Amino acid sequence: RRAWGWVESRLPDGVHVEGVTGRLRSPLEFRGLSVEKEAFTDRVDRIRLDWKLLPLLKRTQEIGAIRVEEVEIALHRTDGDSAAAALDSLPPMVFPLALMVSEASVEGVTIHREVEPDALRRVDTLRGANLSFRDRIEIPELTLAGPEGELAISGWLQPRGSYAHSLEATASLTLSGQPEVAGRLAMAGTLEEVGLEAELTSPARALLAGSVVDLLGRRELWIEISSQGTVQARALRASWPDVSVEGYAEIRGTPDTLSARSELGIRAPGVEVVTLRSLVSWTGAVLEIEAVRGEQGEALLEGSGQVRLGSPEPTLAMEATWQA
Repeated sequence: RRAWGWVESRLPDGVHVEGVTGRLRSPLEFRGLSVEKEAFTDRVDRIRLDWKLLPLLKRTQEIGAIRVEEVEIALHRTDGDSAAAALDSLPPMVFPLALMVSEASVEGVTIHREVEPDALRRVDTLRGANLSFRDRIEIPELTLAGPEGELAISGWLQPRGSYAHSLEATASLTLSGQPEVAGRLAMAGTLEEVGLEAELTSPARALLAGSVVDLLGRRELWIEISSQGTVQARALRASWPDVSVEGYAEIRGTPDTLSARSELGIRAPGVEVVTLRSLVSWTGAVLEIEAVRGEQGEALLEGSGQVRLGSPEPTLAMEATWQA
């Protein structure tokens, strides 16, 4: 109790703990932990910690198990200018001790915004095993499960300098009224350039390859998506027409200016295949349809145009020629 009184008097501003039970040598249980910050408020009902003291002599903290129950996070309204400020670099994360966690679990995480108290997000469980926080963060296994599906993450991250990393995630998500979306994403690189590989396995099969250059600066993007076989429209939404699509699309640019080209084959029962090629660019609220070309047998449709997404309603201007 005397040791905890010393620790409690040195907690950072905005951090409060209602009660602590147990022994310093383990296990320890914290109740009513709350953190008040400008951007958020975090309240945790209970934390149970099983740890070992002796490894501290070697500057290593070994935690056999940490269990967290009922976490509520409220995101506050923040100043738009400060929230939108760009980062030139990420600060290094320095761990004064090597931290090893054999087992970690969090039960019941609820997140909501101060301005939208009813817009809740919930994670039922978060579980990790053999986590390591030393010169780099090692994540052999981390899983999240909630009402909308499951997510599993593994890999490593160097939390300083260029933030070198190699991470892989698999997910299975089901949003209300929509088919299951499942797949895998792998990313590896640094803040200077990250390579991306992804595979969608449901409700259609597709591959994605790409990269992002200068994540904290211009964020230059390249992505290529290609279907693996035909994509049935009704697999995406039951009310859609009985058509199928296969092909590829390529996207390049930055968040401010993007360009995309695609080539698709569209099939419908009893109808000859339609080949559709397009080249478009996006700048601000303007979508330029630089060229679109549709072919079916000897029939040919060519066109170009512009879509403006300003208020009160979007406007479309289009020119096209048809040849049969």
